[in-house]
Amino acid sequence: MYLRLIPRHNIHIIEEPLTHTRIHGKNQSLLDPQEAKKLKRRYFDAQQAYYQPQPKIIIATPFYELKGFSPYIKSLTETTRLLQAIGIQYEFMELSGDSYVHRARNSMCMAFLDDPYATDLFFIDSDMAWNPHAFMQILYRPEPVIGGTYPVKNKWELWTSKPAIKGTDEDKHYDGIPLSDGSSLIEAHQLAGGFLRIKRSVLERLMEAYPFDKYHDTTPIESERREQYEFFSAGLNREPEVNLLNDIENRIKASDGPVKLDDLKDRFDELKQTRQFVGEDYYFSDKCRKNGIPLFIFPNATISHFGVNGWTGNFHESLKGAGATK
Repeated sequence: MYLRLIPRHNIHIIEEPLTHTRIHGKNQSLLDPQEAKKLKRRYFDAQQAYYQPQPKIIIATPFYELKGFSPYIKSLTETTRLLQAIGIQYEFMELSGDSYVHRARNSMCMAFLDDPYATDLFFIDSDMAWNPHAFMQILYRPEPVIGGTYPVKNKWELWTSKPAIKGTDEDKHYDGIPLSDGSSLIEAHQLAGGFLRIKRSVLERLMEAYPFDKYHDTTPIESERREQYEFFSAGLNREPEVNLLNDIENRIKASDGPVKLDDLKDRFDELKQTRQFVGEDYYFSDKCRKNGIPLFIFPNATISHFGVNGWTGNFHESLKGAGATK
């Protein structure tokens, strides 16, 4: 603990008691679990006037089968060693056994928000390997959401994250922010969830924008059940239904008599059309874009995606014509 504190604070040890705690049987933080949960936030609020804000990284990995690939473990070890050497505070968070990856991601988002010191949430799947230096480059960027992109399993000529295509048919191109290594941070349309950095402000903004996207967690451990927010989901895009219901509700509130819905027929008909299935990471990307949160791909990161075989690729090199390597 002292080794972690010394690089961040001016530490002195005084060999005498300076404070004491009186335990009298009615201490609320000891007897009331709900009050105990508030202590971390209270400590954080009390420190704000005296301490410079510091980044704290949460590396979050959902494990479905309770196992990770050895290249993942090697990359994680090298990354945490680098974070330790630089003096960046971090924690590793894992959630094992949840068969629904979107629910696992939501649970980890809520646990991340429970820590008021946590500033950056980095989702990395257990079947990935990556360059720790690329991890650090992404970490230092101010953009709210940045993801890597890597070859699709069994279709290694394709990439998981999708850049936003700009321009006309005659001049289609990507937009981006030039980087010092000769690559560019590319504006994204959809980001893959396997290698994804999210700023705290993004989740707070989505909670404010979607106050009705709440559900009760169904964990079998009753003491761990809590209210969750649906940052990630899989299935049909339900945004048209939600917007339509909100508009109808607003009309009802604003009217003292019958409410006419004839002009909404086209929107009702639209809901009858067959829609595309959306994975949990693309669902999150769509939510961000609809709320004006920009998404970016960090292309010059060599990332491996493991299955029966391993597929390794560097999107920056692919754009230059080198392609992915199997």
